[in-house]
Amino acid sequence: MEVTSSQVRLRIAVSDATLAMADEAARNNVATSRVAVAEPVLASHPEYARLEAISVAIIHPSLASTTGNGWHIEDVVKCRKGPNQRFFLHATR
Repeated sequence: MEVTSSQVRLRIAVSDATLAMADEAARNNVATSRVAVAEPVLASHPEYARLEAISVAIIHPSLASTTGNGWHIEDVVKCRKGPNQRFFLHATR
């Protein structure tokens, strides 16, 4: 797992080929559980008070990579901060 951040966005990258091949509901459940774990930690750090969104990137190696080992497939689940200051799954469809 890797965490990167700007002042308003936090990205949690999870490298897990099994999870990446799971259905959308399973990926969303894992993503929201990662966000739920991060929320209390972030709340204790004032530098993260301005966060507006957390994205969880689920990454796995490409099965048909022809140009090298660095290629991967990524699914991003986005969560946005709501009026109650908690993060919720943001559906873009």
